[in-house]
Amino acid sequence: MLECKGSCLCGKIKFNILFPALDVIACHGNACQKWSGGIALYIASADEPDFCGESKPAIFTYSHTERRAFCPACGGSLYYHIVDKKRFLISYPSLLLSKNQASQLLLAAEVYIENKPPFCGLTGQYTRLTGQDFLETKLMSTWEKPDNT
Repeated sequence: MLECKGSCLCGKIKFNILFPALDVIACHGNACQKWSGGIALYIASADEPDFCGESKPAIFTYSHTERRAFCPACGGSLYYHIVDKKRFLISYPSLLLSKNQASQLLLAAEVYIENKPPFCGLTGQYTRLTGQDFLETKLMSTWEKPDNT
């Protein structure tokens, strides 16, 4: 597991997070485009970020299965939580990566490709999924916490 640090734009909210790998997911979903202002870039974890200090994020409940965390002071995006899949997609721009960690970044998937703007062309060999396929996939199953019930 890789431990990383992160913060919002203004620095009032700081957090630590564990990742199994630094695999980047590029999302073209309509909500993610509105949330991020373009292609949303995330790194997935089964764990919620461990927030440090007194400031805590605000939570926007987008639907019964989706929540988004952001800084109430600067509006900086922190994570997208897919509740029923136990996935926390941490906003890549919020991470404070070391040079060594940054060198391990890998574009692993592009999702909601049916909503990709025609001028956005990512290249390379990686998984490309529609939104439906992404929500049904086991792509990140190793990053999900097992139920202990």
